[in-house]
Amino acid sequence: MNPTKRLNLFANFTYTKSEQEFDNIDIPNKIKELQKMGGAAGPNWAAQNFAWGAVNPDFSNIDDWTDLEMDQIQLSIGGSYNITDRISLLTTFTYEDYNDKEYYIEDDDGSYFAVNAAIEYKF
Repeated sequence: MNPTKRLNLFANFTYTKSEQEFDNIDIPNKIKELQKMGGAAGPNWAAQNFAWGAVNPDFSNIDDWTDLEMDQIQLSIGGSYNITDRISLLTTFTYEDYNDKEYYIEDDDGSYFAVNAAIEYKF
């Protein structure tokens, strides 16, 4: 929007909604089968080279800790004023709100605002 030849104004609004979730997965413990395979280094070869099986991975709650739901809002308004053909003053105000609705480890909710100002010189 240009109220005058020297003044330019703008506004921007963005809303983002994100959701994600994995289904439960089953990864059976194969350590005993791997130990039977043996190998050139003996019966412990498989356990050493496939150590992930020794910890008996449990992914039964993967749907809980991958259940993500976030809302994000961003609003920016600002303008520029052309002092001359080469020199302009610019300013922007930005507000952002982040809402983590399904947090697992920590709550990342928050908001911030920023004010930016600049002097522009065109070469």
